[in-house]
Amino acid sequence: EVAGEGEAGLEAGGQLVTLDSFVVNLSDPMGRRYLKTTLDVEVANAAAAAELTAAMPRVKDTLLLLLSSKSFADISSMDKKIELKNDIVSRLNQVIGKNKVRNVYFTEFVVQ
Repeated sequence: EVAGEGEAGLEAGGQLVTLDSFVVNLSDPMGRRYLKTTLDVEVANAAAAAELTAAMPRVKDTLLLLLSSKSFADISSMDKKIELKNDIVSRLNQVIGKNKVRNVYFTEFVVQ
């Protein structure tokens, strides 16, 4: 049901690119918590989707560094998750070019 909402919200021309799951240790003092997340990235068009796919090693590196820099407190509230989504959009736009990534949707977000 959640995935359907993302698709319904796509603007004209937008495309979704599903990324592989990320599993990272959170930067908590004891280092015992980890985050597993899967993302769909909404890009402006097919050309942007192709650029995102072509840049996948840089995309994964950028996201791994960002996610592993977070502590549990940094991602525990709804506001913090929205902040993280905005962070991801802005970093992916740095990788593939301004305004090509419109949004990201968490399709899985598990902290243990």
